[in-house]
Amino acid sequence: MGEAGRKRARESFDWRRVVTAYQALWRDLETIRKREKEIAPVTKGRPALPLRDDPFSLYAGYPTETLDGDAVVSIPEKEESWAERLPAVKAQFMNTFAAVVLLAADEQEAILRKLEAEGPLNVYALAELIPSERRYLLSRTLAWLAKMDIVRLQPAKGVKRRKKGPLDLASEGGTGRTLVDLGIAARSQGALGAAARYFRHALEGEPDNPVALNQLGEILAFAGKWDEAKTNFKAVLKKTSDYQPAQRNLGKVLFLEGDYKAAGVALEEAGKMAPKDGETKYLLGVCSRYRGADEEALRHLEDCLESEGHRADAFAHLGLVQNNLDRPDQAKSSFERALQLDQGNILARAALMSLEAVERGQGNLGADKKAKRIGLLIHAKYHYPLLKPLFDCFAEGHWPHLSADARDLASFGPEVTLIADAPIEGLKKLAPKTKTVNVRHGMAGRNFARRPSRHADYTCVSSKMARDEITATGALAEERLWITGYAPNDPLFQSAQLRTFGKAPDERKMVLYAPTHHSAFSSGPMLGDRIAALIGGTREDISIVIKPHPRTCEFRPRWMAAWEQVARRDPHVHLVQDPAVDIVPYLIEADVLVSDASGVVFQYLALDRPIVLITNPQRTRDTEHFDPEAIEWQWRDIGEEVTDVAELAGAVDRALGDPKAGAGKRAQYRKLLFGDLTDGRAGERIVEKVSAL
Repeated sequence: MGEAGRKRARESFDWRRVVTAYQALWRDLETIRKREKEIAPVTKGRPALPLRDDPFSLYAGYPTETLDGDAVVSIPEKEESWAERLPAVKAQFMNTFAAVVLLAADEQEAILRKLEAEGPLNVYALAELIPSERRYLLSRTLAWLAKMDIVRLQPAKGVKRRKKGPLDLASEGGTGRTLVDLGIAARSQGALGAAARYFRHALEGEPDNPVALNQLGEILAFAGKWDEAKTNFKAVLKKTSDYQPAQRNLGKVLFLEGDYKAAGVALEEAGKMAPKDGETKYLLGVCSRYRGADEEALRHLEDCLESEGHRADAFAHLGLVQNNLDRPDQAKSSFERALQLDQGNILARAALMSLEAVERGQGNLGADKKAKRIGLLIHAKYHYPLLKPLFDCFAEGHWPHLSADARDLASFGPEVTLIADAPIEGLKKLAPKTKTVNVRHGMAGRNFARRPSRHADYTCVSSKMARDEITATGALAEERLWITGYAPNDPLFQSAQLRTFGKAPDERKMVLYAPTHHSAFSSGPMLGDRIAALIGGTREDISIVIKPHPRTCEFRPRWMAAWEQVARRDPHVHLVQDPAVDIVPYLIEADVLVSDASGVVFQYLALDRPIVLITNPQRTRDTEHFDPEAIEWQWRDIGEEVTDVAELAGAVDRALGDPKAGAGKRAQYRKLLFGDLTDGRAGERIVEKVSAL
């Protein structure tokens, strides 16, 4: 091939060019779907996706028998028990790639244990074990278990067919069911926008579909659209008055709105519909505690644990109730049990620390009239490593109380409460007299000045520049902004040794990949499961640590699954999966930071090491958080910027080869961001400011 031909091939047919064209097409199609009116709606009776017809309709005439509620299910007599065969079957990926459309593992095991104990049963009897909103998955699961030779299916002979009723299994066929299945699958992968679109499309054909209405209501509630969520749940109950999941969800939304009395009434009704439902008992316990009915809360939580003794969350709330009832020894035992069941239970961990701080705190109050009751509210798991050091600082001369529960914190009666960018409305309703101080959980802008729900009485900022940027918007007066430095960076500025996970034995270079969770800003979906190759390229002397934003760990299962696969395949890739793990030790060990628009970039400035930034072309779509004037977009020359991920490995290679490159620019930004407050004493300055109130 001549040089001109090779050039044309590279310019027109190289995969980097082709995939870019595809991505542009997908964006155009998405824009059209969102803005234009649908001109070819789904025809009733035809599949929602023409190229993916509903198999239950397509092959309806093929089987000798169809699986209905009267069919009999049994476990075959074999040398190999179901308990041995099921894990062996699931160990092969080819058998589990469609697990999202089957019942969960514990539900499958409950069915098999019941068959083992009682012998052959019909499908209706087995449906009693499954929550009503998930029964539509039962028939498919039984068919899969039969295919794997774990159960046998036989048609009922001489049995009078039942009329449809509340126990009837949801229809497996039809456009509505296909769309609901797709919505549930999308939701399980964290694609909430796509899931909502599927549910809405299903409701266009079946406006009263209870599963679609309930699932969509849950998504709306998660997004904070509580009125819309309540409308969905009430629509379900109007048509299907005994649909317990919708009744329970209605109670949950009322609780989130702060109407604890109405929430209690709704949850009591949900409890009557399903007397054995442990989740409802748990929610009633929490709701009763928020209403101040501790004895009632105690009863509900103990009832919950009687049937579901493995629930760490129930033990944690039980401990809070017991502590309120002046039973500290019982409370301590409950918190310790919660942590035995779940070491990551932040509510129990913080409550236990606060319980152990009581005696010293009371002593501080008695010894110094200026000592205060200080609350520290953990709104999300990842706030724990930010607030824990401040808790320790305040313990020197005050009475601090660290809690992941606003009611518990309000019961403590704090004079001042510290938050880390948490919304304050709920706290103010429960503790109207407390003064609030926002210590921030990151230094990226994220339109902070225009989000009043995060505006506390006082806000801590890292420097004069940071203060002036906020006051320039008119959102906060200068006297409400404290220049303290950024407390989470104290360990980075201090010389004290930290416990870290340690360097690899072969002293490999360590690249830390720390992307943000905002999908429009994040490089996560841009790298996907090619992360090792895209970061490392041909180098064989690096280890990659993936430290996702804590919200990614909890709400982006598709991203996490892709990275888990990479970490399993490559011994030099490590994935941090616990959202409460502090990033600071990883920053200290990293030779290079790869990120995007995450605030971690500005923390890393403390160490004066090279940074590589990946820019997501979709960034302007997030109108709530995107601020083109914020430092995460204005300071892109803080490191080497990459817009094409194919160029990422080269940027990492250059950063490792010449770590001093760009040091002058980093020093300039570090001076602007931190000023002279690089002594590692930001936490102490916050304590001083609070003490002076």
